[in-house]
Amino acid sequence: MLSSSRGRRAAMVAGIALAVVAVMVAIEWPILRLRYHAWRLEGAQGWAEAEPSLNAMIEEAREAEGARRVVELLGADRQRATFWLFAWVLREAPEDERDQGFPHHLEQGLVLLRELETRLERDGRFIRLWCDFKRFLRPTGFGVIDLEMLLLDAPSRMALLGGREREFGPKATDAVLHREYLGFLPAAWLLGVQCLRTPSGSWTREELMRLDYGGMSAHLSVSRKMGSLRFDEGLGRYVYDPSAPREGPPPNPPYQHVPFHSWRGPIPELPPGLLVKL
Repeated sequence: MLSSSRGRRAAMVAGIALAVVAVMVAIEWPILRLRYHAWRLEGAQGWAEAEPSLNAMIEEAREAEGARRVVELLGADRQRATFWLFAWVLREAPEDERDQGFPHHLEQGLVLLRELETRLERDGRFIRLWCDFKRFLRPTGFGVIDLEMLLLDAPSRMALLGGREREFGPKATDAVLHREYLGFLPAAWLLGVQCLRTPSGSWTREELMRLDYGGMSAHLSVSRKMGSLRFDEGLGRYVYDPSAPREGPPPNPPYQHVPFHSWRGPIPELPPGLLVKL
């Protein structure tokens, strides 16, 4: 009788333990699944190998919590996963999937784009990786004039794209606007514009869309009063230096030979059809 009672207690304890494990696995499973896909991306050497795991992560990121988890995984510690996600953001859809320049494939990653945007606005180390990647894609480099012209064009371009909402639908338009904004963020950060408010040195998308050409010119003029620009290799961006020469624009920064300044190991093969403009 005593043995039977002990057996029931042992079975009950085992059942409770299994239930606790099951609950923990259920809670942790989405995170474990994302980490598995990130691990697969760390070993991917080309787009064909990376795309299945990327698609799985983007599917997980359709809701805000999943998108937050995906973006939290990115950074210098997972350099290849970050490389492939950045490449996905900049990759154009094949011609037969595009509609007059609107890459509708971005719609499925709209929530992810928003979360990526939020982290880039707040995390100075992360936006440097994004800027490094954009510089890596363009061997000719980005000079001060290139960056300033891009920023001056930003409000009108955002307004132009936003005006096509009726034509292409709100979700597709919003996705393209977010990607367009992700292209303007590096220009503001690389220029080190002093009058910007966010920790990473960038506008919010809403602020950018409210500015006009004159407003953007005023922002840049205020920054120029801080001194002349020179490129700081350690920071990976331009800094305002009162002692720097003021005759003409500073030279372009050196070509970024690796995707990130902290890159380790061989570089994967880039997918075709990436946007190389900043």
